[in-house]
Amino acid sequence: MNTEPHAIVREWVKGGELTPQKILSAVVATTGISEQEILSDRRHSYLMKARHLYWACLREHCLMSYPTIGLAVGRNHTTIMSAVKKVPKEVVKAIGDICASS
Repeated sequence: MNTEPHAIVREWVKGGELTPQKILSAVVATTGISEQEILSDRRHSYLMKARHLYWACLREHCLMSYPTIGLAVGRNHTTIMSAVKKVPKEVVKAIGDICASS
């Protein structure tokens, strides 16, 4: 792999970018919770953690704004902001690594 900064950027732009669907698939694969449950309105603790992880990854890896994530998942942007703060950065990075390797 070329470590020159410009080569890394070109590689990312050409096909290495993460999409919301890739991230959701990675969260589903790592947590064992279905897409329907993650996207549902149910408030069980384990579902909320998976949902918050998904939102934090959208913010970090897709560079989506809080209002955009909120519109996409049917929540207020302040709900998204609060949830993203609760997810450890290491976990968000791990999901990004999983997506990039698949």
